[in-house]
Amino acid sequence: MTRKNDIVATAVACIVLTSAVAASPIRELVRFESDGSPMVLQGFGLVIGLNGTGDSSKELSVARPLALALSQRGFPILPEELGKGKNVALVSVSMTLRSGAALAGDMFDVRVSTIYSASSLMGGELFVAPLGDPRPGGDVFALASGMIDVDDPSHPTTGKVHRGGQMVRGFLQAPKLGTSFNLVLKPHYAGYKSASVVASTINQSYYGRVPSDVTPIAHAVDSRTIRITVPVEERQDVVGFVGELLSWDVNPALLRLPPRVIVNQASGTITLTDDVTIGAVVFSDKELSITTIIPQPQPSETNPQVQVRNAASLRVGEDRPSEQARLRDLLDGWSQMAVPIEKQIEILSQLSRMGQLHAELIIE
Repeated sequence: MTRKNDIVATAVACIVLTSAVAASPIRELVRFESDGSPMVLQGFGLVIGLNGTGDSSKELSVARPLALALSQRGFPILPEELGKGKNVALVSVSMTLRSGAALAGDMFDVRVSTIYSASSLMGGELFVAPLGDPRPGGDVFALASGMIDVDDPSHPTTGKVHRGGQMVRGFLQAPKLGTSFNLVLKPHYAGYKSASVVASTINQSYYGRVPSDVTPIAHAVDSRTIRITVPVEERQDVVGFVGELLSWDVNPALLRLPPRVIVNQASGTITLTDDVTIGAVVFSDKELSITTIIPQPQPSETNPQVQVRNAASLRVGEDRPSEQARLRDLLDGWSQMAVPIEKQIEILSQLSRMGQLHAELIIE
């Protein structure tokens, strides 16, 4: 009989053997110098469904917005009628646009923190909260809602809603595109080697092979900055030229960076800077299912027993280091199985917390 673990590991991983790190478009690695600092959208909201750990309804600062929310949805009520329940908390909500730009429909993580006497947000759900420019009179750009995930149980008054904020209108700190401009490597890609590789990639992608009598259109200024000079023949359509430039691929392995797994939630992409491996671990998830046949079908078998597993498991790296699973293989398997990016991020986070992801995990 075939070992169960072998069957399941093969089925879950759906391994497509590859030793190369997949290329990433330049736009995943850089931002425009004129983009400025990340934009933080802020607001206030209510967390509901708490098990007696919320603010006291006697606090008018909590009772008033709760009464208003109920009234706006057809349940008129006065603040003093809310009783003595402690199942609701008034919270501060924030969402960071790290690139300084986002389009309507883009989704991001939101941070949630208590304001008054609530002792814990565990088990709570963020009621729909508008988020906007924190300056007085600032416009609303996003709505946030969803179940609260408390990262640290010892500090249960703060948490996050994974991809709980959705842009309802676009926000853009537009770069000034002239005949020349700077691209800046994101911090986790920074390095003199990285800047040089990106500049070389741009030049080779544009010219094929840079002629000796031509000034390259890109050169590395320092460990993070790449100066771009728009070719004369492209200056009638600078936006089109930039769009094409940002789509050119760079092999992250050439950047010679420490092993990192970089997740861009907005674009739903996962970038590996090295051939990342996974240590000895058993992974299971009730939302994935695997069907196995025991015993293995033989030409003489007419009625094999079929076993359906509601939880998919993966066990790797226990026998010999050479048998450790490559993360790239697992990502390829997830792609074939159409595993949602949210689930992939959740699993990667679990592996990182367990110390079995042999790389730094960065979620942006």
